[in-house]
Amino acid sequence: MSSPTSPNKPYGQIAFEAYTVAKKGKTYDNKPIPEWEQLSNDVRTAWAAAAEAAVREHLSASSRQDSKISVTSILGASTLRPSVQIKFGEHIVQLPIKDAESHALNIISCAQSAMQEALMMRFLTERVGVEQPEKLGAIIVDFRKWRSEYDV
Repeated sequence: MSSPTSPNKPYGQIAFEAYTVAKKGKTYDNKPIPEWEQLSNDVRTAWAAAAEAAVREHLSASSRQDSKISVTSILGASTLRPSVQIKFGEHIVQLPIKDAESHALNIISCAQSAMQEALMMRFLTERVGVEQPEKLGAIIVDFRKWRSEYDV
């Protein structure tokens, strides 16, 4: 029986292997649970669908819970050093000023890049007539590479 924590496994396989471990490798009638590779494609597809639905629900619930971000300036009581506190849901981090500035600039840069890409995709679909998702995907990958090499 393989480990359910191996990297790069499909969610369905991870869920199935965790189930196998939880059931100590036995079915309800005390027969051995087969290995993932021995399952039929339709059973593996069903496990994948169930696991992906669980992951989607978890991520959706997490994003609803953690969606509020607050940023506050703080000053160390004994050191009098300024820093920035960021709270994202239940997670709190305190950053030195230089790190906070660097992250802020990176966020602005990423937001601008996302806007560029969205406008470019809209232009290509509405004005140029590119409709194939794989072609649009290849264009955006190439654009990102080109943009990273372009020194401005």
